[in-house]
Amino acid sequence: VLVASPDYLANHGVPETPDALHAHRLIARRFLSGQVAPWNFTGDDKSITTIAPSGKAMLTLSAPESLVQAACNSVGIAEVGVHLAWDRLRSGALKVVLHRFHHPGSYEMVMQYPHRALVAPRVQVTVKHLLEALTADSKLHVPT
Repeated sequence: VLVASPDYLANHGVPETPDALHAHRLIARRFLSGQVAPWNFTGDDKSITTIAPSGKAMLTLSAPESLVQAACNSVGIAEVGVHLAWDRLRSGALKVVLHRFHHPGSYEMVMQYPHRALVAPRVQVTVKHLLEALTADSKLHVPT
């Protein structure tokens, strides 16, 4: 989701369209490769438009949690995983912006290991633990 603090939005306005983001301070994720994560938006015709956050008023961070914290500190608008921002969204410390336009994409977690017939017991235990832990984490099961 795209989020910003109520203070930031009160001081800088709420963007009404993706194009309005050019007038805002953006907080983007930069990967170790140096690539900045693009933001995707859905148009009225259901087409996907990609915007690469850029400009003088942009902060890039690599740790996902730091994007949430920067948004809470009124630095700007950030794209973050809803599971990381869930508590702050529920408390009102962050507000979702451009929900109608933002296209979150789809992400999946993949574990690769040898054929099931040859799985080592430690791998079986790890997979079982991860499945139980991820299933039990309510922040990972937020309705869109």
